Amino acid sequence: GYEVVGIGRDYDETLALFKKHAPDLVCMDIDLRDGTDGISLAAELREIGPFALIYLTAYGDRDNVQRAQQTEPFGFLVKPVTDQTILATVATAVGNDPHINVYEPEQIFRVNCTECAPFVVDCASGKLVVDGEEIRLTPKECQMLGFLLNRQGQIIPFSKVKTQIWRDYNVSETSLKTLLWRLRSKLPDRHLIKTIPGFGYCIDAPVEKITKS
Repeated sequence: GYEVVGIGRDYDETLALFKKHAPDLVCMDIDLRDGTDGISLAAELREIGPFALIYLTAYGDRDNVQRAQQTEPFGFLVKPVTDQTILATVATAVGNDPHINVYEPEQIFRVNCTECAPFVVDCASGKLVVDGEEIRLTPKECQMLGFLLNRQGQIIPFSKVKTQIWRDYNVSETSLKTLLWRLRSKLPDRHLIKTIPGFGYCIDAPVEKITKS
């Protein structure tokens, strides 16, 4: 019942297939045929658009598995694998991976700032629309921005942001600050998300929810 849009045997072929078809799921071998690194490629694909990620790996590949966790995979399949194992993992990932199941269509906001023209945040498609120009957001950037916009005017504790984005209170402060830095660098108003020292984040600019017709 799934459509396979292609098999990328090396870095260039995989990147081209992803850009052409924007698949919902990528099954990535950690070691690609041309000797390039599947983990680095997965991280690059994360910057292009949302997708569920499953890695194929070998026994005893602990260091690579730990590094691969940074690209937020749904899971790992240890070779050799059976058709039944692949199908079960794919079905679970498609139904539950937050990268492709986290956003609701009505999560579109118009933000009115004092330091820039109004702009639109479309969490459904993962993009900002600023003066007609589209700026892509990664799934976690979009999730964090949508979470704060939905609670406009409220101060949201750091711990609550962590559990919402990573489902893990113990995620490092560096991860949270890095995500915020990346998000602010894409926003037309870098001061939209205010940091309340010792407590959390807040958006107090006027926000209007837009419903798709």
